Amino acid sequence: MTENTRTRFLEPGLRLYPQYGCQKLTVRLLAAETGLSLGMFHHHFASKDAFIGELLTLKYETALAGMMA
Repeated sequence: MTENTRTRFLEPGLRLYPQYGCQKLTVRLLAAETGLSLGMFHHHFASKDAFIGELLTLKYETALAGMMA
């Protein structure tokens, strides 16, 4: 469940980040998109900054993997 829950936050984060950017992409918005609670977000991510860091790492790893293929 842990990885699945993290993924449930990261997937909409990847989709919404280009539209909202770092400042406007809120934990409340992510929780609403996933149907999960704010507490669940904070259980899996130490902070919004930690979430954004993981989100950007995932985005760039995916982009680099595509370039190497």
